[in-house]
Amino acid sequence: MAALIRRSRLLPSNLNQAKTAFSTSCAASTARRFFQVIPVREDENGLPSKAMASSALASLGARGFCRPMKPYKPADDVEDRVKAIYEDVLGQKADSAWLQTPITEPLVKFRLLTRCIKEFGHDIPNSQLMNVKCADDVVEFFSTPVEGLSPYELLVRQKDQLPKNLHVIPNYVRFHPETDTFFGGVNAYPGTSTIVTGLKAKKKYKGYVSSPTWPYTISSQN
Repeated sequence: MAALIRRSRLLPSNLNQAKTAFSTSCAASTARRFFQVIPVREDENGLPSKAMASSALASLGARGFCRPMKPYKPADDVEDRVKAIYEDVLGQKADSAWLQTPITEPLVKFRLLTRCIKEFGHDIPNSQLMNVKCADDVVEFFSTPVEGLSPYELLVRQKDQLPKNLHVIPNYVRFHPETDTFFGGVNAYPGTSTIVTGLKAKKKYKGYVSSPTWPYTISSQN
C-alpha cells in the first residue's frame, strides 16, 4: 500500500515529462517534414542552370520591347580606349591575347565596365551583363551603334517596305475639341475625358478634361 502511494505521488511529474518529450518529438518531426533545403544547381560558369536561368531570361524578355533607348554612335578608336582602361584597371601591360582573356573577378569586371560606361557615355543594360565574359565582349558592345528606336518605331520608319498584309498606324486616333471641329467640337461620348498619363506621350498627344454633367465644359489637362 505504501509503495502504491509513493508511485502515485511520482506520477504527475513523470506525466509532465512525458508530455514535454512528446511535444518536442512532434515539433521536430513537423520541422523535418516541412523544412527542406533545396540547393541551387549551377553550371560551369557559376550561373543557375536550366529552369532557373530560363525563367530569369523569360522575365527579362517580358519587360517590354517598346522602351525608349538612348541613341549611341561608337567612336573610331573603341578598342584602343578599352585597352587603355583595361591596362589601368589591371595595373599591368596587356598581352597579345588580352581580348580573349576571361574576366572572372567580379571587382575587376565592375571597375572595367564602370570606367568604360563613363568613357563612352553608354550604359550597359542588365540583360547584357551576363554576355560580357572577356575584353572582346566589352569592345564589341561599345562598338555596336544604337539607333535609339524601338522595334515598333523601326516598323513605322519602314512602313513603305512592309508586306501587304501588315499595316502600321504610327499615331493614335484621339479626339480633341480644339482640333476636331467637324461637329462643333462635340464628343461622341459627352462627359468623358481624354487623360494622357505617360510623360513621353504628353509631349506627343494633348489631353483634356470634360465635366461629367451638362453643359460638359472642357478644360485643358495639366
